[in-house]
Amino acid sequence: MGLKDVIVEGFIAEHIGSNADSTLIPDWLWQEMEVQGVNKARTRSPRDAGGRHYFHYENFFQADWPHINRWGQGQSVPDITQTETKLYFATCSGNTSTRALNPSGSVGSCSRATPMPTTTP
Repeated sequence: MGLKDVIVEGFIAEHIGSNADSTLIPDWLWQEMEVQGVNKARTRSPRDAGGRHYFHYENFFQADWPHINRWGQGQSVPDITQTETKLYFATCSGNTSTRALNPSGSVGSCSRATPMPTTTP
């Protein structure tokens, strides 16, 4: 087995911007967030309207998070321990088969809905 036989997948989140407010929360995920009680504690996005719900920049960290505006106004290092941060990055990475939340309120397992294509040498 050589390097050509290995698939490496990784992700590092060191930036979140206020433009995250324009990212729609999929209906299936919103419903799961409702069932798990996540929405009771989250701050609504100003874009929420007509039964549509959006991620909200202010939910990606606590008010005392030391990395708010680290890269400029409205450009922060996200706190990956926050539930909405985890859900946002799982959604943006295309993990449509993500089991949104487990009973403890943390993000569950993430896996791709379709396998990555492979090529033969």
